[in-house]
Amino acid sequence: MKVNNLGLGIIAAFAALCLGIAGIQLPNPSKQIYGPGFFPLLLAVLLGVTAVALVVEGGRQRAAPLISLQPWTRNPVFLLRFAAIPIGVAFYVLCVGTLGFLPTVSVLLLALFLSLGVRWQLALAVAVGAALLMHSLFHLGLRVQLPWGLLEPIRW
Repeated sequence: MKVNNLGLGIIAAFAALCLGIAGIQLPNPSKQIYGPGFFPLLLAVLLGVTAVALVVEGGRQRAAPLISLQPWTRNPVFLLRFAAIPIGVAFYVLCVGTLGFLPTVSVLLLALFLSLGVRWQLALAVAVGAALLMHSLFHLGLRVQLPWGLLEPIRW
């Protein structure tokens, strides 16, 4: 699937606007110059500049259709692989509170690896290992409190 730069520019401009509004609304309790809204506002400005560049380039390509479907979009296997990431993000958001970080990420990575054709033994080993590594980095290294869910009784 190919999307004209004009369409992408409009989407990027809308995202920049939303990000900028969200950044402005973040409270700054310590009244510092660079408060919590600084980084989102900086990203919004950079995304806005990118959006302008895309709109200008898309305006030059007047003959190009807004969206043109490529041959791979007619193949169900490729469509499943394409949809796997947004489905995985939705699965994580919906399940991490109940299942916990380790089981959710393990299942998510296993499903993604299997959808890409990785052998199940390797996929299982890498999924569990990567989940444990990410958990160790965030929980032990950065002290980020990740949800335990089903593993609450054996929390370490």
